[in-house]
Amino acid sequence: MKKIILSALLILLTISSAFAWYYPDHTNRMEKIIDNTANSNTLIPYQVEVDVDYNANMKTDFSDLKFTWLNTTSAEEQPIDFYIKDKTDSSYANVTLKLPTITGSSNETIYVYYNKPSDTSSSSGTNTYTFFDSALEDAFFNETGIWGEYNDGSNNVTLEDGQIFVNGSDAGGDHYIVSLNNFTVGKKFYFDNLTFSETGNAQMIRFTPEDNGYFIYEWHTSLYPNDNLEIGVGDTLYPFADIPTYPQNVLISWLSNNITAQNETDIFASATTDIPTDERYMRIWTQASDSNITFTRIRVEEYSTPEPTQYAFGIEETYSPPTTTTTIPTTTTTSTTTTSTTLITTTTVTTTTLAPTTTTLVTPTTLGQFGETLHDIGEGTGNFLYTIREPLVNIILGLGLVSIILFMVYAIFTGLGQNISSGNIV
Repeated sequence: MKKIILSALLILLTISSAFAWYYPDHTNRMEKIIDNTANSNTLIPYQVEVDVDYNANMKTDFSDLKFTWLNTTSAEEQPIDFYIKDKTDSSYANVTLKLPTITGSSNETIYVYYNKPSDTSSSSGTNTYTFFDSALEDAFFNETGIWGEYNDGSNNVTLEDGQIFVNGSDAGGDHYIVSLNNFTVGKKFYFDNLTFSETGNAQMIRFTPEDNGYFIYEWHTSLYPNDNLEIGVGDTLYPFADIPTYPQNVLISWLSNNITAQNETDIFASATTDIPTDERYMRIWTQASDSNITFTRIRVEEYSTPEPTQYAFGIEETYSPPTTTTTIPTTTTTSTTTTSTTLITTTTVTTTTLAPTTTTLVTPTTLGQFGETLHDIGEGTGNFLYTIREPLVNIILGLGLVSIILFMVYAIFTGLGQNISSGNIV
C-alpha cells in the first residue's frame, strides 16, 4: 500500500514548465537585445526606439504588435508600454518602448509579439513618454489636462489641421502654455514639426523658473542672429550656426554639463556653462498679437550617455501549443495468506495505460526509472504544461484518486475470494 500511495503522490505533484510564451494568442515573436554595457548607470525607467520591419505574419498597419521585457530577477516576461511614433503600412514601424529597468553595464532582452489578425493597437504616447502631447491623437487642445495657460488677452490655444497653435495675445502682450509637471536634468525634449512664425516680438520655448538660471530656445526680433539658445543667469547667447527653416523636428537635450539644440541631422547650438540642474517647467511662449508657435507633438524622454544600443531582431519564432507527457509506473500488489497447513502466495501485477489525445503514458518497471523519467521531463525544453498546468493537475488528481479507490476495492475483493476458495474463512 505504501508503494501505491508514493506512486500516486509522485504523479500528482509532477508539474513542469520549461518554456514561456507571454501572448499565446499571438502566433509569432522575435527577440531583441538592448546593450547597456557601455553605461554603468542603471536607467529606471528608460525609453528606447526600435524599428520593426514588416513581414507577412504581421497586420499591415502593425496594430497587432505587443512588446515584453524579460525580468531577469523573476525570470518572467512582463508587458511594456510602447508608442508607434512613425510607420508606413506594410513597410516598417518606428516604435518607442518604455523599459522598466535597463541595468548598468548589462544587457536587457525584449520581445515583439505579432500575428493576431483580430488584435487592435495598444500604442500609447501618454503611457510611454515622460511627457506627451499630440495633435494627432487628441480631439481638442489639452484633452489630457497637462497644461496651464496664461494670456494677457482672451484668445485660447487651438488644435486644428493636425497642429497645436499657440497664438500671440489678442491684447498684444504675452500668451503661453506651461507644463503642469516639472522636469529634472537628464531629459530629451522632442518638438515635432515645430514652427516659429518669426513675426511679432518673440517666440520661445522657455524652461523656468528664472531666479535660478534658465534656458531658452527662441526667436527674438531684437537679437542677432534671430535664432538663439540662451542659457543661464547671465543671459549668455549661443547663436545658431545656421538659421532653421521651419517647420523643423527640433530636439533639446539637457544634461548636467551640456544643453544642445538640434534637428535630426545638425546641431544648431550647444552650451556647457551655467547649466541649471534643478527642476524646470516648460513654457511655450509668444509675444505680440501677430506672433505664433505651432507644433504637432511634444515628446519628453529620459536621457543618459552613452545611450544604450541594440542588436538586430533575432529569428522569427512560432508558438506551438504545449504537449503533456505523464508517466505512471507499474503497480505491484502482493497478497499473502498463511494457514497452519498451507502457505499460499499470490502476486497480482496490474499495468494501467491511459491514452487521451494529448497524453502519452509509459510504464517503466521500476520506481527508479520513473524518477529518471520525471527528471528528464523537468529538464526538457518546450512549452510543457505552461498554459494547461492547472486543468492538467485537476485531471490527474481526479484520475489518481479514482484509481486508488478502485484498486483498494479490487484488492479487498480479490483477497476475500482467495480465502473463500481455500476454505480459510474463520
